[in-house]
Amino acid sequence: MEPSQGPNPDLLILTFPSGSSFTRWDRFGVIDRELPFIRGLAAAVPRILFLSIDGKHDARIAKELSIEIGGTPAKEGQPQIESIAERHPDANLGANRTLEERVLARVGAARNIVIQTMQFDDGGIASRLLSPIRRIGRNVALVARGSFIDSRVLSSTHGPHHFKTLSLGATEQQICSAAQIVVGSSESMIDELCWKNGISPRRARIIAQHVPANPFKAEREPGLLVTSGRFNGKCHQFRGAIEAVGALSPEQRSSVRLEILGDGPDGHDLQAYAESLGVKTIITRGPTHAEIQATLARASVYIQTEGSRRQSYTVLQAMAAGCPVIVTDLPEYNGLIENGTTGIRVNSEARGFSFAIDCLLSDPMFQTMLGDAARDRITQRCSIDRTLRKMLACYRDAILAAPQRGEIIEKRAS
Repeated sequence: MEPSQGPNPDLLILTFPSGSSFTRWDRFGVIDRELPFIRGLAAAVPRILFLSIDGKHDARIAKELSIEIGGTPAKEGQPQIESIAERHPDANLGANRTLEERVLARVGAARNIVIQTMQFDDGGIASRLLSPIRRIGRNVALVARGSFIDSRVLSSTHGPHHFKTLSLGATEQQICSAAQIVVGSSESMIDELCWKNGISPRRARIIAQHVPANPFKAEREPGLLVTSGRFNGKCHQFRGAIEAVGALSPEQRSSVRLEILGDGPDGHDLQAYAESLGVKTIITRGPTHAEIQATLARASVYIQTEGSRRQSYTVLQAMAAGCPVIVTDLPEYNGLIENGTTGIRVNSEARGFSFAIDCLLSDPMFQTMLGDAARDRITQRCSIDRTLRKMLACYRDAILAAPQRGEIIEKRAS
């Protein structure tokens, strides 16, 4: 693809997914993970505005980030990084002001504006802002980016005809139809989005999730198996990991322990379930980003039994830490996890995972080979610099494709 000749945006508006915010990022140490990427964006974009639905401390955190990065637009005197949480009063405009009004008050002299979702389900924020900003004569483009298809994941737990699945599907169709460019993390994801929502592949991009290098240096703990996810519903992915370890021979099982990392309200019977299968299990709820990285640095094997059609970020983190991974065979890992080279992909049955675990634990050299190759692959495909270059090019392409004032939107966006 030819490099874009368009301008970088004067203002980048990033919308948090529903339920996420700077406040939540701060609680789980995600800001430390994302800071290098934000710093890279700030080096190319004069102003960045983050939007969330409910982030009590978002404005303060954004101000601290702006000071840490050290950027201030010379002409406008505004902070380089700002944040608005819709459900909390505006320090500048006061209470009872709509999100649209609050965003318009911060547009300033920006002429080329890009709105980008961090995940397709952002509570509808991005879609609401397009018309108000265009009405004041600014060139605004929408980039719909997601690391997975929300409705696809929900379908695996609730079913394809559940009202939540259908509602999310409608949200995805709305945001993808309005976007100048749709960004996904894998070829299979983009294929499905284009087919499902009638998107031309020319309006789609595949851009990997950025994964920072793991700073922790530790000896691998023999027999330490790690898995992660959300403690939601029946916690099928955790039960699958426990059953996989439980299917090991008694001798092998006695020498391993499973550490489960996650956040969420459910799964309080998992410890008892593991004990019933003779699996030594440690459950850690609400780990920070640094704690996850430290655990992955010392783990012998990371396993992800989840069958939802998404590319797990923690799998990529494990690979970046040089930890060999065993995952359910999903097309979302094509190009990243090659069987027997950069990881192991098996069917979703417990015995498939159990056999792979036994193979790795019985061959330390194979463990090391897979881990080193996995780290190299993530460094090559998911580096922050590579993702930044692709995202900035995506913004420039979106600005060129955005409808100018008075144009018919459908002609430019199709």
